Amino acid sequence: MPTEHWRPSQRLDCRKVARPCCFVGCRYNLFLDVTARGGLRIPFGEEPEALAKMPETCALDVAERGGMTLEQVAQVQALTRERVRQIEVNAMKKLQAYLARQERVAEDRLLRSRDNMSAEGASGKAAPVDGETPEQTLEQLRELAAARRQTMQLFLSD
Repeated sequence: MPTEHWRPSQRLDCRKVARPCCFVGCRYNLFLDVTARGGLRIPFGEEPEALAKMPETCALDVAERGGMTLEQVAQVQALTRERVRQIEVNAMKKLQAYLARQERVAEDRLLRSRDNMSAEGASGKAAPVDGETPEQTLEQLRELAAARRQTMQLFLSD
């Protein structure tokens, strides 16, 4: 019968735990990595002292400090600077593709709203698409485009 042991259940609890964090089963602990095929990668070695050797043990601690250079990320993740750069490039491509898809969806909604307006003809009342007026759809498209520009500027400025 498994014995219940206390472990952090929320970030507030986690802050009370001494570092290095011993909860290697936590999804934010950096001691173990799960590979794409479901295998385990132990970046700093399997020996018991490995946890103490790690520069950081919690991804949430790293995220709270803010931006890091590629060198710093590479050290924390036990990767090369080049591999971190490759991961960053792939993540940027995925982000750009996602934002482009969202923009296309908003544009399609705007076009459907305009088509509905022209189909209504002389009455001048367009049937809303998904419960929204064409003006609301246009405003959402503008907000999405502004958010996309701002996001890309943030990532490209680093």
